[in-house]
Amino acid sequence: MYDNLKNHQHYTVILYTPDKDIDQHAIDVLSRHFDHILVTSDKQQLLTVVSQSPAVVVFMSFEHFADALQFYYTHLEPMQRTPPTFKVAYLIARKDEADAYHAFAIDAIDDYVVVRPLYEVHRPILVATTLMRQLGMVAASKQAKKAHFQQLHLSAKVEQQMLEGLRHKKALKEAFTHSINELQAHIMDQSQHLGDDGEQVDVKEVKALLSRLCSNELRPMLLHLQQQALDLLEQCLHNSSQQSGGTVDTSKATNESVQPCVKDAQVNNVLLVDHDEVSLQLSARCLAHYQCQVVEVLNGREALKLLQQHAFDLIVLDINLDDSDGINIAYQIQHNQGTNQQTPLILMVKQLCSVTKQRAKDAGFEVLLEKPLTMKSLDSALTQLQRRLALKE
Repeated sequence: MYDNLKNHQHYTVILYTPDKDIDQHAIDVLSRHFDHILVTSDKQQLLTVVSQSPAVVVFMSFEHFADALQFYYTHLEPMQRTPPTFKVAYLIARKDEADAYHAFAIDAIDDYVVVRPLYEVHRPILVATTLMRQLGMVAASKQAKKAHFQQLHLSAKVEQQMLEGLRHKKALKEAFTHSINELQAHIMDQSQHLGDDGEQVDVKEVKALLSRLCSNELRPMLLHLQQQALDLLEQCLHNSSQQSGGTVDTSKATNESVQPCVKDAQVNNVLLVDHDEVSLQLSARCLAHYQCQVVEVLNGREALKLLQQHAFDLIVLDINLDDSDGINIAYQIQHNQGTNQQTPLILMVKQLCSVTKQRAKDAGFEVLLEKPLTMKSLDSALTQLQRRLALKE
């Protein structure tokens, strides 16, 4: 399955140049080393291939470096996704090296190669390989590694150490490939069960699957696995007859009777904070069913910045954040004399415990929800908060 995914990536390298004769040396170097390279003088073809590629390295050659920058920020940069699906290196003349370096230093460009003239023959290969690794791509080379290895002229001891290291790297790659195949097979199996009458989907198992798809482990060619897992979980969350809703703790919520219907609750603008991109997307999907605008944030610093600038009807915080935690963020909200001081708070946790409940209660949280959110648990939480939401409005 993984090999099929990789084969869909038709081009691994694209080289755009309006004058192939001028850049022929760089073209020859890259073409000798990499499989699936496209050399084109057609800007529209460049844009089309980039838009359709799950991951690709682009080399761009313009007469003037400034023209290349303008083309990138006008046409290519708006196509970029998260995580990135392409990286761009600029083929430049010696006279433009100072400008290219300054652009690289401020992260305005990914990399550059001086090719007119091409002093370092293998420099384009090194740049392409580095950018491929940043994208999570496998640098497919036409040249056998054994031939390169023999040219190193190493001592027997060093050669043995390197061979052991290479075998270890190969084993890690094979294990990664196996895990990806296993994940995809599991998603397909769960999807089939979801459509069978009388079959129940093991939601705990699917949750475990989702946790394995951590955002920092994803690769562009595997993004569709993430999407499949999210789609599958969303179906599970809407099928309340086939799964149990997430645990809800409303120990601080009002005891007054509230009708179990949230359609009248004024939830127009929600701030959602979670460090895990997959969990963030899944929670946002649940909230979107209430026709509210969901502002998604990955860390506490950005959340506090937004809270100072905008008023929200509801704040949903994960307890674990990369730069803080949801409870500390809540304390700062409560002690700031801002528009969100009275905004209802929901805390998301992986597992409820008495210590967390008490800390959350002290920080002003009225509802605790187990992750991932479900429509059932979220509906129950909003029902509990309905009076508070109406009063804030």
